[in-house]
Amino acid sequence: MTGADHSGVVRQRRRRRDAEHNSSVVMQAAHELFAEQGMSTTVDQVAARAGVGRATVYRSFPTRSSLVEAMSAERIDWMLARLRRALAAPDITTEFPVFVHEVMLRVLGDRVLGEVVAPPLEPGANREWEIGELMAALVARGHAAGCINEEISHTDLGLLLSGLVLALVHRCDIDPDSWHRAADLVVMACGESELRP
Repeated sequence: MTGADHSGVVRQRRRRRDAEHNSSVVMQAAHELFAEQGMSTTVDQVAARAGVGRATVYRSFPTRSSLVEAMSAERIDWMLARLRRALAAPDITTEFPVFVHEVMLRVLGDRVLGEVVAPPLEPGANREWEIGELMAALVARGHAAGCINEEISHTDLGLLLSGLVLALVHRCDIDPDSWHRAADLVVMACGESELRP
């Protein structure tokens, strides 16, 4: 290998290391900002937090949509895993309140998760629809165990969770006690009491 060839290889390795570093700082900045601010986070904000230019962010995420999808994917994975764990629990009567509290407290520190807890109304191939299917199974187990009112659907559960999340976020409430209280309200609202006709 000649000196010129060796220099080219060294430069290529350095560029690759720089690209990997930039991708890592962009990802870290995106995770932080989306957790703090939710889906309203912009590419400019990610670039500023990462200390890189917009073009560097676009190398990792060619469009803002791809950035949003990447940030949502991890939260959807968590929610799906948490729903599966709840469904596998031997006692849904005990597990349901634990599930609701865990989701609410996780959203307190991660605003993007708050935007995926309400499943879509229309079926689709997206993973959010899978959240709805698992939530429906969870609610059905709650119906069978008598800990969730028969008139409560999985969409009702999603609306209760996302509505209280929205209210707490809107008033900038970061007190964990408020989030626990909201979780208690969800559990009580889903409970076996008479619903207004």
